Amino acid sequence: MHPKGDELLHLRSGALDVVLELSDGERTVPIHGLEAISIPKESWQTVKVRAAAQTPHITCGADTEMRPA
Repeated sequence: MHPKGDELLHLRSGALDVVLELSDGERTVPIHGLEAISIPKESWQTVKVRAAAQTPHITCGADTEMRPA
């Protein structure tokens, strides 16, 4: 979870399900190919790999929080 800024996840190849924990509930967003997703700041997320993938994550790393899967 990144409290100081949104996270940009740009998929270069493969397929992922991004599971977002939002204030109004959980939402799964499938992405594949060359798609991208913006993950709102202060949102917990889990990435589930559906096909081998390459992806950079771009975010403000200050105060990033992690928890066990």
